[in-house]
Amino acid sequence: MNETFTPPAELNAASQLLSLISLLADRDATKRLLDRLVGASKAALDACEKLGDARAAQAAVEKERQAFVKWMDAERAKLKDEHALLSADKDQLRHDRAGHHAVVAAHAERVAAFEASKQEHAEHLAALDQFKRTVNRSAA
Repeated sequence: MNETFTPPAELNAASQLLSLISLLADRDATKRLLDRLVGASKAALDACEKLGDARAAQAAVEKERQAFVKWMDAERAKLKDEHALLSADKDQLRHDRAGHHAVVAAHAERVAAFEASKQEHAEHLAALDQFKRTVNRSAA
């Protein structure tokens, strides 16, 4: 007797009905078939439950991934802004450095002029001192 009840395709409706009745008449075969159907049904329900759990877990992971991507995009934007500020600061530093070098060069010229003037003044004071000694010797 066929326990899986898959009637051949060439059978007509009446012979299929007779095949079903003969299967149902055998209680043991029917019970085995029903037990297999219940087991298959439970396995299908368990698989559906696991699939639902997996989909829920996937949705949670996707939500976390989206939050992480959003955070990374925000951090990238911050970095981009910081890099722009750094670039602007470097440009300003180069400009300030060039201006500072010009100020230092001008100061060095003023210092050199002052030193030359100081030397000239020292020579003038030495000449005056010499003249004063000469006058004092003549007066004495």
